[in-house]
Amino acid sequence: MRTTLRLGWLALVVLVFGPGATMHKGHAQDPPTSPPAGGVMPMENLPRVVGPGVLPDLMYMRNEKGEEILVPRARYEDFERLLMETELGGEGLAATPSLNQLDLVIEPIADYAKVQVRGLIALKKPNRTTWTVPIALSQLQWLPTKPTEPQAAPVSDGSIIDGVESVATSTQSNGYLWRVGPGKTLPRRLELEALCKVVSNPVGTSLRLDLPPAASVLKLKLPKGDWELNATGGGNEVIEPFSVQGEHSIAIVRTSSNSINLTWNRKANREAIAAVEILSQTKFTPTSDANRWRADTACSIRGPIKLAGKRILWTLPPQGTMREAISDILSFSSYRMVRVTSKASTDPPTLAQEKPGEAWWIEIDDAYARSELDLNLEWQIGRLPSEPQVSFSAPEFEGAERHNGTIEFAIPRTNSIDWSTQGNVQLLRQSQAADGSESIVYSFQFSGQPARIATQWTSVAERPRFGSEQRIEVRERRVLLRGLIEFGSDPIELPLLQLEAEGWQPERLVLYPSETDLPLDALTGAGNPTAENPNGAWSLPINANLWMKSATGGRTTTSDTIRAERIGEIPFGGFKLGNPFEMIADSSEKKDPNAPWKLEYLMSRSLADETQDVAFSLPQLSWLSQESQQRVIRSLPGRLLVYSWPYRLTSNPDATVGLVETSLDRMAQKQWTDANAGATPFLMQYQIADATASSRWTGTRSRKGSFVSASLYTSLTPSSDAIQWDLRWNCRCLGSRPTELRIGFPVEGDRDRSAPDATISIDNRQVALEWLEPVVGQAESLRWAKFSVPEVSADASNRLDFLIEAQYSSKQPLLSQTEEETLLDLGLAKLSSLRDQEQVILDLAQLRLRSTEVFKVSAFDGTNEGVYELDPDQSRFKLTAARRANRSKSPLRLEAEWVQTIVNALEQRDRYVARFQTDQRVVRIPATLGLIRDAEWMLDGQRANVRQDPESEGYATVVIPETSEPAASTNHVLEVYTTQAAPKGWFRRVQPIGPRLQPTPSSAPLVWQIIVPRTEHLISSTKNALPMYQWRWRDLFFRRVGQSDQEEIEVRIGATSQPVLAQQVNQYDLTSVASTQPLEAIFVPSALIWLPVSMVVLALAIVLRDSRWIRWPWFWAIFLGVFFVFSQFAWDISLLVLQAAIVSVGLAILYGLARWAMDRRARRRSIFVSRQYAPTPLSGRVNSGSNAIKKPSGDSSLLRSTVAAKTREPQ
Repeated sequence: MRTTLRLGWLALVVLVFGPGATMHKGHAQDPPTSPPAGGVMPMENLPRVVGPGVLPDLMYMRNEKGEEILVPRARYEDFERLLMETELGGEGLAATPSLNQLDLVIEPIADYAKVQVRGLIALKKPNRTTWTVPIALSQLQWLPTKPTEPQAAPVSDGSIIDGVESVATSTQSNGYLWRVGPGKTLPRRLELEALCKVVSNPVGTSLRLDLPPAASVLKLKLPKGDWELNATGGGNEVIEPFSVQGEHSIAIVRTSSNSINLTWNRKANREAIAAVEILSQTKFTPTSDANRWRADTACSIRGPIKLAGKRILWTLPPQGTMREAISDILSFSSYRMVRVTSKASTDPPTLAQEKPGEAWWIEIDDAYARSELDLNLEWQIGRLPSEPQVSFSAPEFEGAERHNGTIEFAIPRTNSIDWSTQGNVQLLRQSQAADGSESIVYSFQFSGQPARIATQWTSVAERPRFGSEQRIEVRERRVLLRGLIEFGSDPIELPLLQLEAEGWQPERLVLYPSETDLPLDALTGAGNPTAENPNGAWSLPINANLWMKSATGGRTTTSDTIRAERIGEIPFGGFKLGNPFEMIADSSEKKDPNAPWKLEYLMSRSLADETQDVAFSLPQLSWLSQESQQRVIRSLPGRLLVYSWPYRLTSNPDATVGLVETSLDRMAQKQWTDANAGATPFLMQYQIADATASSRWTGTRSRKGSFVSASLYTSLTPSSDAIQWDLRWNCRCLGSRPTELRIGFPVEGDRDRSAPDATISIDNRQVALEWLEPVVGQAESLRWAKFSVPEVSADASNRLDFLIEAQYSSKQPLLSQTEEETLLDLGLAKLSSLRDQEQVILDLAQLRLRSTEVFKVSAFDGTNEGVYELDPDQSRFKLTAARRANRSKSPLRLEAEWVQTIVNALEQRDRYVARFQTDQRVVRIPATLGLIRDAEWMLDGQRANVRQDPESEGYATVVIPETSEPAASTNHVLEVYTTQAAPKGWFRRVQPIGPRLQPTPSSAPLVWQIIVPRTEHLISSTKNALPMYQWRWRDLFFRRVGQSDQEEIEVRIGATSQPVLAQQVNQYDLTSVASTQPLEAIFVPSALIWLPVSMVVLALAIVLRDSRWIRWPWFWAIFLGVFFVFSQFAWDISLLVLQAAIVSVGLAILYGLARWAMDRRARRRSIFVSRQYAPTPLSGRVNSGSNAIKKPSGDSSLLRSTVAAKTREPQ
């Protein structure tokens, strides 16, 4: 062990002191910190690079091979010093080359100047490497050296002249570098020629140059004349007076600064363009006194010429005083400030409300040769405690032609400001304070003086954030206002918040996210002007608890109750508005519990039908100010959209307040413009200003021209003494939608009895007729009646299309006569407009003749019965009615019926298809009113014309289209699609829910196809439904499969092709023959079949081995006999039970095998288990030769018996 320690210490000593002995010669030197590029620095090179005198330390470093070696360590400063001593000799850094002098000769020519550069360097020692000397001059562009000129040629003093080839661009800073090559000559010269751009303006001509850190002499050569020169740089510029040399005036400028600006101009033009400009930046910061502010103004006075001798007066705002002004005269370098004494006020202190600001003279020294002067002014401003506003103003200057600048002030984040400006002041930006405080900095920019900003502070609660989106629709007799107010701050913090409006009648107001409708019982009759309230103003308080959403989940809210009561309601005197909020932008989901606070409202106001002037004011919000305890009223800033469909709107800018008209944005244009909709409404968009006064719009409306293009489809049906007319005008508007039209019925005999039973409906909505009085003294062939065209919602796709349907009967006594043929001269009803600017144009007129069992109608000119084209300008036409022979009516014959019932977990969908043959024109089918309205009816692949039978309730009539041969029977296919909620429960009773034609003894069988999920099975059906399925093996089970699929049935009956359902379903086909009893089928889930059978089988398997009676043959004979009898009554159910029993028996067998295997393993283990013996304790001393009981070995206790054996204890 000791030998190992000795060898370790010996190795450590060799490792540490071995390299030190080898590098003993390098102990008195300081090597560089990094080896050369070739790898580790050779040991023999250390004395040559590093001089003596430094004892280095050693450190480990890795070489390129990754090996750790010992190298000397030194500081970078020592290494650089020693390296410079080696390269430059004993003088060290003192021998570094530097530019001694730089001479520039500048000669302006037009918009550029020629520059001759002369530089001089005097080296102290010949250089062996290339040195770089910065010369700046980044504004110059060098001219190439002429080939004839010698380069680097020595001159008389032995120096070498470098040209443009020795100049390089600096990568570390702007400007150029002079690359001084190696040589023994100590003086070096640089001679170059370059070009520089000059800037000319009305003030003069200027030139800027970057100079090296050396003494520079600039010689400016100008044309001969009287010039004024100004040089601006580091402040040590010396300008020698102009001297005339030949045709030039030459000025010399001497400077040692890093840059210089030269500005020259002729003295003759100096006074004409001598304008002094002042740029100021004033910053206000609060002090401990809430009524005083500290102000710092940084001013820059600029002039086109020297500012020497200028006097400028600057005046502080009222209540403004200089800070730390110990005397009336303050002297500074190049200028001084003198206070202007003001006359003392003779008013008593109580009457002196405002103290004028101090005024100071800025007097610039006569020897000041620059055109710029920068100075900082420190002052403070205060306000009287009675003043509610804080004014921030910039100082005013007299003696300067222009004054521009900025004003900045900071306020706490918890406050906001209301500000107004005086002068040309604009808000520049709003930013966070740079000092890290919780303040907001407002920056304003001004041009000219005075520049003043009057501010009034309010807290966040006093200045809430909200925006609005409002849309106003101008109709014929109504103006509708739909609005949305979205709050950016909590409205609960606004005490006594209320909504105020003038002249509007509130219809509905809803708060979100609570979805609460505000009660409007107290505002009954609001908006109507009275003697006490001529403007119809009203206010609605909004309680804070209404914004909170109710926690009761199952309770019906007020919004739901009112919404349910308003279903089907048509407000505003018969004009349907549709959804009141369909025009409001959906900015967020209303049912989101985290949605922002919103207030949606719908208001209206009456408008006379012929009124041209329209004026209205927008609602406002008001709340109680906690600071002033006064009510604050604010308008709703945001966007306003004014539009009208039938009118063209013109605003009156002089009477419009708080609204700024803007161009319509692209989103609104895309919303309102539709290539397929035809005309668009007249739109005007405004921006609502944020102000305390109410915003008001005033203008006029003029109706747009309306042209209605109509196509008339007329059908007539003769009876015993009258003709039943059915007319349909398919109208298309060009322009605006008309509000009223009139219809003229032909006068047949007595005028007052013409068309007494006439009915008019527009888009399946019946409208009232108002009979017009005839014009006195004129005989009219038409009896006129006017009716209103209902309005539709603004976003409806059919607002320019509508269908007018008219039905009436006209008496025809000629039909009651006994002649075989009767000539009828009939007149057509006419549709017309009521206004001069509206016109109804009839493009097409078709007449459909409908024959009956009594009469056969045909055209007078011999045209066959059917469709008859009429001249749109023709008002009367002639027909021939021939009486038919009496014959019996042929019954309706059903050729095929098919009902497809699809049931899932949520709904049941039925498809009833019937193919029948009839010669009737109307087919009656039992159906309720809800089934007629909700079901989808199709006849021969087209939408069927289905109506409620007016004669008998509970029946629907399907109109059969006419053909060219009405006497012949035709085949038709009727399809009815119905949907309702699916039956619930474990035992689902499914019945057809659709209508069905009345069957006859000769009707074809009904095929009922039921499709349910794969987990449900049919267990029972009514006796009048017979199965049409077969049992087949499919997917390892015995299943029922229908004989016909959907496509085959559709082709056989002639029904429309519908998508085929997925294959993973159970399909059951049943049939019924001429039965009017209802059909029903019962379905149960698979669990109700498999679970009971599996439990019974498993119970029998468990009892099988323990009970002897279950093994007797008579038990199984009785059990199988009962199952056989059950299968005879319910064959389908027995097969399902048998399959479940077979699978359960298989599971029981597996269970039995598993149990047998486990018991067999337990028996085998019990045979090999040994007995357990307990050792007997020994007492006293035991001799080695005695017959003592030996202790059992340790291994004998490892086996423990699990079987208790009966043994006898030894005696």
